[in-house]
Amino acid sequence: YLAWDGIRHDWIVTTTGNGINMAATLDPAKINIARGKLNGGEQGFTFSVWFNPYDLDGGQQVIAAKNRYSLGERQWSLAIEPNGTLSAYLSQGKWKVITSRVRPEAGRWHQAKLTVSAAKGVLYVDGKPVGAAALATPITPTQAPITLGGVNDNGLLRQQLLGAVDEAHYEE
Repeated sequence: YLAWDGIRHDWIVTTTGNGINMAATLDPAKINIARGKLNGGEQGFTFSVWFNPYDLDGGQQVIAAKNRYSLGERQWSLAIEPNGTLSAYLSQGKWKVITSRVRPEAGRWHQAKLTVSAAKGVLYVDGKPVGAAALATPITPTQAPITLGGVNDNGLLRQQLLGAVDEAHYEE
């Protein structure tokens, strides 16, 4: 289990099950990163995060992700699309996209939650299910870190969020 409380600017890490080994960087000039065995596997995972978009017209903006594109490591993303709606991306050799019609309000806090099992992904916004997708196979584990506020693609920052994140939780 991993949780981050942005107000305290600290990662809160507890060890359950197989254990988790992670490190985090919280330098405001960098995207926040958690590294470790955060892969979900056959049992799946749940990830939730509070986010506050400041500008919905900034192209595709990633709220949270577990990807390093340049290394071929793709697992999942939560993103605000160029049209302002929220989507989830799940790796199935190519992206399986959970699209929603939800357009978060700029300047207001919202909660996004992604639950993924071996067979299905479900996207929730503010506690309500807004989309789902069947998966042909479980998401393949990678060494990519979980990043908040964009994608840290092996040092290259991509798809940065124009906004804030808080209270990120990951659980297997």
